[in-house]
Amino acid sequence: MSQPKLRVGIVGCGAVTERYHLPALLASPDVEVVGFADVALPRARALAEHRPGAVAVTSHMDLVGNIDVAIVAVPNAWHESIAVELLHAGVHILVEKPMARTAAECAG
Repeated sequence: MSQPKLRVGIVGCGAVTERYHLPALLASPDVEVVGFADVALPRARALAEHRPGAVAVTSHMDLVGNIDVAIVAVPNAWHESIAVELLHAGVHILVEKPMARTAAECAG
């Protein structure tokens, strides 16, 4: 009996996501990339084309309810706010370093 695939959403669809995160995720039989969020919707749509059925949205919160985990790959200044919002919504996260700019921000 196989386990269901982990549903992954990617927040931030820049070069690091395109070159590293997405290829690694697509190579894994254990995950299914189901959504992409980026303030620049064309970037999210361009990456969603690699994954039939994946959604492309401008807000990371639009992925909530459809993902088990999010990869937060946005500029450092946005790590804390996005990570904390997703955690409060019950989404597991993987955040590029640093998680936040200060220890106090990490307490969220």
